[in-house]
Amino acid sequence: MGEATAGKKHRFKLKMPGAFTILFFLTVIAVMLTWIVPAGSYSKLAYVNDHLQVTQPTGEKISYPATQATLDKLHIQIDVDQFKSGAINKPISVPETYKRLEQHPASVSDIFSSMVDGTIESVDIMIFILVLGGLIGVVKASGAFESGLAALSTKTKGKEFILVFLVTVLLALGGTLCGIEEEAVAFYPILAPVFIAMGYDSIVCVGAIFLASSLGTTFSVINPFSVVIASNAAGTTFTQGMAGRIFGLVIAVTCLLFYLHWYARKVQQNPQFSYSYDDRDKFDQMWGMTTSEEKDQRFTLKKKIILIQRHNNRGET
Repeated sequence: MGEATAGKKHRFKLKMPGAFTILFFLTVIAVMLTWIVPAGSYSKLAYVNDHLQVTQPTGEKISYPATQATLDKLHIQIDVDQFKSGAINKPISVPETYKRLEQHPASVSDIFSSMVDGTIESVDIMIFILVLGGLIGVVKASGAFESGLAALSTKTKGKEFILVFLVTVLLALGGTLCGIEEEAVAFYPILAPVFIAMGYDSIVCVGAIFLASSLGTTFSVINPFSVVIASNAAGTTFTQGMAGRIFGLVIAVTCLLFYLHWYARKVQQNPQFSYSYDDRDKFDQMWGMTTSEEKDQRFTLKKKIILIQRHNNRGET
């Protein structure tokens, strides 16, 4: 009896905390660091009303003539025309002007208020995801999604990785050209059912979307939100070092494709090989195709029009 009872004992198993739990602890850590990390700031230089204006850490503002001699005096190795032309339109730090400031640590109440403030600032992204999710739900209810996936699975039989390859390359290009990363969240509910229908798992979906876009952003070639702004602030052109960034991007994406190909093939051959196998049933139930015989799986003209209309609506959103 004792052996039977011992056999039924459940072992304690650590589980990955949810996203909100992780964000809460990160917020607490950030608030704690405001008591530890020294407060300080550099003087900021900006081009205002045909003058170079320096705002000191104390808030005092000093104007200088907009000349190259002024920049040289401030030890800023940037062409003054970069300011006059508007290429640099944000304040930049002035070297050797760092000054310690009075500490203003956050309070316990900031832990909760910052969450609300962050939600308000990101409400447009939340509404976009909610609207997109509702749109996908309507399309799935019509059966067009399932029929389209069934047709796609049939036509790509034996060549499923081609789609993974195309998605990875396109997302990497999106990241390196225009900084697509958090915007890629819109592709998860679209591509997850496709990859599941092909016999893959959630890891392949995340790898093809998140890893590809992150690599593209990391090796930004002409991303205006990172390399262009940074180049302007440094007084250089974004074309400098472009060959090295392209080479790094090609190597990184090639390694990612080799890994995804190896992992995807292993998962197709043995689903238990999946890193997320424990959550496979839950993930399939949420994103997998409905295989009920009651649903008409024919990919009719009506269903094609629904999918085309859905694609157009997503573009407008």
